[in-house]
Order: sequence, then C-alpha cells, then structure tokens
Amino acid sequence: MESVGNEFFPELKYELNERKAFDQMSEIISQNTQNLESVFDHQWIHILVENPIFFDTIVDFKIKQKGVSIRFITNITSENVVHCTKIMKFVELRHADTVKGYLGISDGNQFFSYNQSISKQDNHLEKNDHNLKLKFIHITNKEFVQMQYYFLEKLWKLSVPASEKIAEIQRVMFDTSLLNTNITDLRTILEVFPKVIQSAVEEILLFFPTIDSFWFAESNGIIKFLGEAINRFIKVKVLIRIDNKNSNIKKEIERKINETKY
Repeated sequence: MESVGNEFFPELKYELNERKAFDQMSEIISQNTQNLESVFDHQWIHILVENPIFFDTIVDFKIKQKGVSIRFITNITSENVVHCTKIMKFVELRHADTVKGYLGISDGNQFFSYNQSISKQDNHLEKNDHNLKLKFIHITNKEFVQMQYYFLEKLWKLSVPASEKIAEIQRVMFDTSLLNTNITDLRTILEVFPKVIQSAVEEILLFFPTIDSFWFAESNGIIKFLGEAINRFIKVKVLIRIDNKNSNIKKEIERKINETKY
C-alpha cells in the first residue's frame, strides 16, 4: 500500500490497484475488535452479503465476538431489500437517501474509504494494474478520525431504521387490499403467498390445517419460498395438523422442510 510523504504524514496511505484496495479493506474489517461504523451506497450491500470474506466476518462478530458493535448506513431500495433483510440480522442497519461509495471507521481509530461506486457484478474484483485512479484511502490520524466519527454520528441520527424503510418499500410492492381478506381463488392464493413470504423481515408463522394443504403448498413451490426465507435468516415456524399415529408422514414432511434449507 502506498503512502503519501511517509516522513511527513505517516498516518495517510492510499492504494491505486483495485484488487489490492479491496484486500486492504477486507483486512481492516476482519481485524476489527470493538466498533465498526460504515456508510455505503445501495450497490455495496450486494458485495457485503455475497462475498464470504465480508459476510462471514460480520456473522462471526455477531455470533463469536458478541462485544463488537456494528452500525451500517446505506441506501435501501427495492432491488437490495433482500440483502438488507439478511444483513440486518447481524448489524444495526439504517437508511439514508444520498450516500455514495464506501467509508468506514474501525475501532474509532482508523478511517478507510473506497473511493468509487461498485456494482454487484464486481463481487469478485479482477486485478487491474492499468487503472491508476485513486481507489482506497486509509487514515489513522486521531483528529481526522474523530472529525469523521462526529459527522457519521450526525448522519446516524438523521437516518431511518432499516425496518421502517423496508416496510415502506414492501407496502408499495405488496397489494395491501388483500390483507385481512378470505382468499378462495386458487390463482390468487398462488400469486399472493410468495409475496407475503418474501415481505417478511423477522418471522413467519404458518399453519397448515391438513396434510393435503401442506402438500399443495409444496407442489406449488411455496415451501421453497420458506427455504429462501430461512436462508435470509428469517425465523420460520410451521404448524401442521397430523395424526400422531401417522409417523411416516411426519418424517416425510420433516425431510421435505429440511431440504428447503439447502
């Protein structure tokens, strides 16, 4: 990683190479021990969720290192709402309308910034030695980091909790006129069911009054949507009315539900 006037300003380093910049950013995040605050645009959420280098580190912070506080601010859209729903299980997530690129503060003493927008297609960045535009800045100057932290705190207070923004988006995506109604038309049921499941943010409670109703849902792909919800870390609880004497059916249904997790 390059430095600027190292003898005069050793607290500022930068990177021109895209691959090295990405690796440097990954290293700073993985070495975080106390607090991680980040602000990034709507496209970066794809990278943070789909790239295991980032997502596995974030999950480990939540599960294994419970003392680590993670706060993210991004622009939540209908295109990235699924990824936001997934990552908000492990971080405090908020929405802001106008954010660009990526900047972060690690443990209150390191500021780092990736200075261009990145698309979800760039999840696995290729090495590019010819593109010499400034990609990454890493600053450890105490006063500068504190000033950036002050601005981030201001933005945090002005931003909207992710759950509120996601609910707002889903109200637009989902026909609320069908709520609290008794739907008997088969075609409408098959159309509405996936939308209801996909709109879940935290938990799904589902009751099948008969075995046949479960197999109807399974044969029409509805159980598959439950599996996708589980993979988004949505808590799913399914209750089925089954005769206690029918153990074979119970095992078959359990097997089918377990298959949806993979």
